[in-house]
Amino acid sequence: MSSSRGIGRSVVPTCPLRRPQRSLTPRFRQNNAKVLTPPSLTHGGYSRNQLRMLRRLRAVPKEADEVTLGEETPTAVKDSSADEGSRQQYALEPVPEDIMTSVYFFASFMVLWCLAPFPGSAFCGLTWHDSFVQSMWAAFHMADFVAPESLMLKYNTLGQAPALLHALPGAVWCACAPLQLSRKRSGEGGRKPGAHSTVGRVMLTSAAVLMVGYVLIDESGLSAEDYDFHGHGGPLSALIDGSPFGQLLPMSFNHFGLKLIAGWFIWSGVKTFWHAKAGQYGAHRAWAVRHVGAGLWVAAQRPMFATARLTQLAVLGPDVAGSISAQSDAFYGCSYVATIAFFVVAEAVARGGWQPGDARLRS
Repeated sequence: MSSSRGIGRSVVPTCPLRRPQRSLTPRFRQNNAKVLTPPSLTHGGYSRNQLRMLRRLRAVPKEADEVTLGEETPTAVKDSSADEGSRQQYALEPVPEDIMTSVYFFASFMVLWCLAPFPGSAFCGLTWHDSFVQSMWAAFHMADFVAPESLMLKYNTLGQAPALLHALPGAVWCACAPLQLSRKRSGEGGRKPGAHSTVGRVMLTSAAVLMVGYVLIDESGLSAEDYDFHGHGGPLSALIDGSPFGQLLPMSFNHFGLKLIAGWFIWSGVKTFWHAKAGQYGAHRAWAVRHVGAGLWVAAQRPMFATARLTQLAVLGPDVAGSISAQSDAFYGCSYVATIAFFVVAEAVARGGWQPGDARLRS
């Protein structure tokens, strides 16, 4: 029963069992179709799975109404402003079409390099394959015009282990690389985000396996400088090795540089996986681009080396161009150019500097 304690005062009913109503941040709105709230407003009060779903789907129309936030507004605004800087730093979707064209080309080239009968790196160590490569090398005099046949067959000195632990997982890695960078495979256009995650795990697993093969090859002394070119590492390596800086290195410049590249390849793969698990998809995509650049340069070095060898033959003549030093100069010169080009372009794409600003989709 309500009561009044004075003239002119209103009578206010009280209910001790009634709880005050909390202001909740809306997660979805229903207006003939389910619409997700903008990603910048979905940090406060959401679970990791909900954030992951929102960031992957990103089905936000430009004309979406503003969402009124309740008690969690300060936290949400703070988190969104902090994450906005990350998105500006890692604005990299979609990957530019010219870059994707190059990725598809070199990845397909390397898959054929490993799985086709010739050169067929994944079959090295099998009798039929090694005999076929030797016959092709002799028929076209490739030892004089290209490189020693050991460049293709040296892994068979360890049996099939290098082929199975390095070449075969390398082909799998190359097959996965363009699929992971493709916009249609990253949760857009009706594709399921789970497929992107599955292919990504396969890609990173193959990267780990091929690095085991790399360690086996390196520890067995089967590098091109040592085994194929008999200590000739090109003019740049010879210049650096003879300098005071080269005296500080624990090994030759080519060996040291290759180990740095291998370390960056491993680190970029770890960062790609880590940011995906943490739900930081902007950083995840940036490191995925860096990871692809750290490994795909090997595919570009092959056709560049063939072109350089033909140029040497045309300019220097067969006698000079057929020497081991000329072959090593072309091999390592193309390796330097391909590595620098892929690393620089990958970093530019990762930081969003390659694409026009209106083409960026901030995740």
